Amino acid sequence: MGRGDNIQPLGPAWTIGNMELHWLLEKRTSKFPKLKTILSNYPRSPKRALCLTIFIFSILFICIHLCGLLFSTQKFVYKCHEDYGYPINKTIVNPHPYSYIMNATSTCSDLPEVYVITLVKSAAGNFKQRHFIRKTWGNDARKKKLRLLFLLGYSKDDQFMVEYENNTHGDIIQQDFHDSYYNNTVKVTMALNWVTSFCKNAKFVQICDDDMYLNFQNILGFLEDKKQSGKFHLYAGYLIREPTPDRNFESKWYIHPSQYAFDCFPPYIAGGYVLMNIRTAIAFKGIIPYIPTLPFDDVYMGIVSQKLSIIPSSINTLDVSRFLTSREKVKCLLALHDYKTLEDFAYAYNITHNRFIDAR
Repeated sequence: MGRGDNIQPLGPAWTIGNMELHWLLEKRTSKFPKLKTILSNYPRSPKRALCLTIFIFSILFICIHLCGLLFSTQKFVYKCHEDYGYPINKTIVNPHPYSYIMNATSTCSDLPEVYVITLVKSAAGNFKQRHFIRKTWGNDARKKKLRLLFLLGYSKDDQFMVEYENNTHGDIIQQDFHDSYYNNTVKVTMALNWVTSFCKNAKFVQICDDDMYLNFQNILGFLEDKKQSGKFHLYAGYLIREPTPDRNFESKWYIHPSQYAFDCFPPYIAGGYVLMNIRTAIAFKGIIPYIPTLPFDDVYMGIVSQKLSIIPSSINTLDVSRFLTSREKVKCLLALHDYKTLEDFAYAYNITHNRFIDAR
């Protein structure tokens, strides 16, 4: 029996790997004798090979981790709570050169005081949404000292039907700017101009989207606690506390650095539902011409409020999220988002409207 007769074979897989590894070592280390000597024992034992592999990969992992710590950027720190963004210009940089096509000038003239005026941002072609509102919570929004109007831009394809709609209901404010999502700031500016010109006797102003359900019982109950709000500025709703610009080119909310060069926005109230008093509306209207515009009305109003040192306040009983929550929540909330069908509106209305409290 020879010396190697008792040696057990390592198996085909290890033999093939062993041969390949020998070939690789010969090729790669021929020019480096010392390295060749160090690695020559690598394939002789599976256990030794495994240990050396683990050791090498551990060293690599540590090196990669240390490099990551060395070159990683510092964590982003939000710093827009103080005066931030555009300066206030001494000359007009944001004019509003549009004319009224429809103007419900008599809406507030028959009352010494309008308790709440509700202004609904609506696309010209959203006839069904306006109909659903009129049939449900819009009834509550017109009772006694309450008024309701819809805010529209111009759309050639829809204009004939818009005129017919206004002749029937008389509740539309429209100007001749192009009606599009990216002109919502123009639409809100129109609303503030209109209120401060034709409804100065309003106490509170609500601006909302046409896919919101407004629970007027809760709204009026909430405003009971704001009776003295005429002594200060009220700008309230769903508060976005630390917003930043969206730089994703494919996003609906993308904003190019040339439009807004800073790395965060001031805190603002989400545009689905905004509540303010007339004092705030007048202040906003007065300063808007001197602040460069942005395509997103809620972000822009946040900048305006900061320039006026008006702190936005959070209303916790709101839901303006992208995902619809339980319909039953409408009993507890001021407003709920994402209502698109008559069934949605009617369900919420049947829950809430019978408990309506008259405005005082």
